[in-house]
Amino acid sequence: MPSFKKELKVCEAKTLKSSVDEPPEVELKDLPPHLEYAFLEDGNKLPVIIAKELGDEEKSALIKVLKSHKRAIAWKLSNIQGINLEFCTHKILMEEDYKPVVQHQRRVNPKIHDVIKKEVEKLLDAGLIYPIFDSPWVSPVHCVPKKGGFTVVENEENKLIPTCLVAGWRRTEYYCFLDGFSGYFQISIDPRDQEKTTFTCPYGTFAYRSMSFGLCNAPSMFQRCMLAIFHDMVEKMMEVFMDEFSVFGNSFENCLSRLDKMLQRCEDTNLCLNWEKNHFMVKEGIVLGHKISKNGIEVDKAKVYVIAKLPHLTTVKGAVLGQRHEKHFRPIHYASKTMTDAESNYTTTEKEMLAVVYAFEKFRSYLIMNKIIVHTRRDCSGGFYSFKNLISKFLTQKELRT
Repeated sequence: MPSFKKELKVCEAKTLKSSVDEPPEVELKDLPPHLEYAFLEDGNKLPVIIAKELGDEEKSALIKVLKSHKRAIAWKLSNIQGINLEFCTHKILMEEDYKPVVQHQRRVNPKIHDVIKKEVEKLLDAGLIYPIFDSPWVSPVHCVPKKGGFTVVENEENKLIPTCLVAGWRRTEYYCFLDGFSGYFQISIDPRDQEKTTFTCPYGTFAYRSMSFGLCNAPSMFQRCMLAIFHDMVEKMMEVFMDEFSVFGNSFENCLSRLDKMLQRCEDTNLCLNWEKNHFMVKEGIVLGHKISKNGIEVDKAKVYVIAKLPHLTTVKGAVLGQRHEKHFRPIHYASKTMTDAESNYTTTEKEMLAVVYAFEKFRSYLIMNKIIVHTRRDCSGGFYSFKNLISKFLTQKELRT
């Protein structure tokens, strides 16, 4: 597609002024009623999002701290300097019998050509990618709807990255929910491995200088980097999951002091936070699809609205972890699974024991070091040893598989 390549303005990475030196114009979107904009510079420049219910003195104290750490916040992609190399550099190690793979560009819907063009130009301007012409590795661009950017398909299996839920968020009065600015892009790729990230699109062939989404081991690398940066703060004054951060405190002053230390650490390591996704000094917020507040972890009602409106099922089968409070049983976690072809051939008793083993395995972190009593409606005529043998059978099979 030579005609497309001519349209792209390829330029060398430029040394741009930071947002602090030259505040950019940014779009201010409508906010929920409990949030409002504050500005770190005169003329409504360098906006941040804070809790609306804060008093005047609290707002002044918060703005003072944020102004002293403006370089920890990014208002545009070109503000990303890259995390200090002493903390992490992404390397792409290959197996001994590897063979370089060149994949051709897949057919792209003409309606999204402009989207690809704008994204490539944005990455070029920020110095995150560069043109390359002789790479033995080439992957096609795969466009998917997301808040920002596009994805490069790095494996043909298109394997999913499992999601995780952090269950240890503290119950406190104040939270600062923070987000890394294009998180992965803040980690540099070893120059010797950059050609392995080569991607092709209708406008040319490029390679990444910084870690992109879709790279093997990128999630684990990013998480290790964050823990290396905040190792002495995690669980004491903040929580970290990938590029999601939360600083918490039982009082405004306590939370502000912890925020000050966290932002200073960001400045020291060149980690940049996304101004648009940072919510300072709020009482609650959404983290990984769950509502976090002083009441603990709750379900985000917006996520389950459709499910809540469904009619009640009459053939529910699964496991539930709960806690009895006085006379009331309160569920904590539900679990269910589909049996494999081999498991579907088990006897009824074996299926019941399989459910017990699955439930123990699923809720192991909550049950370990506690006395467990198993109640069953079936008359186990085989006695204790029959039950014990079935449990041992499933546990042995599980160990062999792992």
